[in-house]
Amino acid sequence: MRRTLVVAKHHEDVSWLAQIPADWGKVIVYDKGLGELPNWPGREAHTYLHHIVSQYDILDGEIVFAQGRPFDHCPGFMENLINDEVKVYGWSEICTTRDGQPHISGLPMDDYVKAMGLQPPIEYRFVCGAQFRVSAEQIKKHGKLFYENLLFASKAEPRIAYLLERVWQVIFGFDVVNQNGGQYH
Repeated sequence: MRRTLVVAKHHEDVSWLAQIPADWGKVIVYDKGLGELPNWPGREAHTYLHHIVSQYDILDGEIVFAQGRPFDHCPGFMENLINDEVKVYGWSEICTTRDGQPHISGLPMDDYVKAMGLQPPIEYRFVCGAQFRVSAEQIKKHGKLFYENLLFASKAEPRIAYLLERVWQVIFGFDVVNQNGGQYH
């Protein structure tokens, strides 16, 4: 199976990438600190969406999306990366209310999900850090225009990264389960 690691970097030391086994797969680093991509308010979400939009037609296999310093949210990131069963990388599952509580109040969760043409879930469960593994098939459940619209929004809405962190699972259709540091199945 083809695997790609997409890293959203902004001034982080990514020397840890040298620890990834050579046969694991492809590694792509987008460096916002060097101006490769603009440092939009969308943070890692903007980088992930840029990758999806720019590579949409050739996406295949599994794609792992991670921050430049993934260990802040997942100390065991390297071990989890090489374990194909681990799909979400973070401390633990968190449940948030429809307005972003308890961490960020005033996030229009349901409105945002409905604006994407998706059904809001009963509850929003996510893992802090927005680091996860999805298949190209999961991504392609939505057309390229869907992601282009999200990419455009990520340039305009300062809270987009927080919103998307809480709804990636709705977009890609996975359940977050509090086990082994944030795995889903």
